[in-house]
Amino acid sequence: MAKCAVILASHGFMAVEAVNSAGMILGDQPKNVDVVSVTPDKSYEECLDELHQKYEALDTTNGCLMFTDIYGGTPANIASYLSIEHPNDVVVFSGLNLPVLLEIFLDMNSDLKELEKKIETLIPTVCVNVSKKIKERMEEDADQMCSY
Repeated sequence: MAKCAVILASHGFMAVEAVNSAGMILGDQPKNVDVVSVTPDKSYEECLDELHQKYEALDTTNGCLMFTDIYGGTPANIASYLSIEHPNDVVVFSGLNLPVLLEIFLDMNSDLKELEKKIETLIPTVCVNVSKKIKERMEEDADQMCSY
């Protein structure tokens, strides 16, 4: 089965670096993946054109998953156009983050609907209040020390 295509779109070069970081962690750069970097030197129309070109260049036979950085920002807005044009073949999420991206890159042979469900399940688990976890652990350790 061919892999689902993935396009990341962000303000600046966050998407580029997310792919680079994922490749570093996984030991290989993911295939059938591309990025759109929205930068001050590009107009909205240029970004939208670039997105269309990248979409056409990828193998989207099994659909295309898109991640953008901020809901309502230019990257999400241009991605929305692609989703409207290909309602059954493109799924767009905002909130680009490395933990979810890694999970998807490890499971890109799944079909688009399976990946969509996986992301919806993962999203609530990837943002952790580390400070709260540390405080809870310290309280647990203090309770254990008192019992000795």
